[in-house]
Amino acid sequence: MADSMQAVAIRSVIASLTDAAMCGDWQGSDAASVLRVMGRNPLQARDVPVAMEMVALLQHFATRLDVRDVPGLGVEGQEDVELTPGIVWGGSKLLVLLDVPAGAFDDIAYWVADSLPSAKIKAMPGVLALPFTIESTGEGDEAQAVLFPDWVAVFYPHARAEHAFPILALRSVLSNDAFGGDWVDAAIGRMGFYGLPRKLAEQFVAKGTAPL
Repeated sequence: MADSMQAVAIRSVIASLTDAAMCGDWQGSDAASVLRVMGRNPLQARDVPVAMEMVALLQHFATRLDVRDVPGLGVEGQEDVELTPGIVWGGSKLLVLLDVPAGAFDDIAYWVADSLPSAKIKAMPGVLALPFTIESTGEGDEAQAVLFPDWVAVFYPHARAEHAFPILALRSVLSNDAFGGDWVDAAIGRMGFYGLPRKLAEQFVAKGTAPL
């Protein structure tokens, strides 16, 4: 089935955002690239490989996955996102949901997988959720939309919403004094911001991962 005009427009925006995020260097580029934003900070620079990987995955799969336009993404009262492969577009934020065949996690997203410590979980098939925000920088004619990978990713073995494994993708977030507390609890809260099934994740984390 051919894309709708809305889907074509969304793919075009994503292409522009990912092109800008992937280009340039940390010194001289005017583009809002991952390297320019993160490369000058020693702590954030350690996260550049995983951030670039997340953007590259969005860039690669945005041309082939179905696009779902959800204007109220993450808004209270909105239905949870369906955990099927695709791009979920919320205007100022988006999700890429990737199918992960059994044993293929490292091949698809090596740096993200590196932050998931359980080899047993990584070997399972499932769906990987990678969230992004789109923020405006500058003012007036100099304003530009900038794509930022979020610090958390989520893996759902067997694509089951009741089995959610938050992944600390960008570890430098732990150095932020404003972060504080348990990063897993913060990650579950962040999941709700993107319309991922938060209540089920809270229940799963509370009872542990014994069922798996």
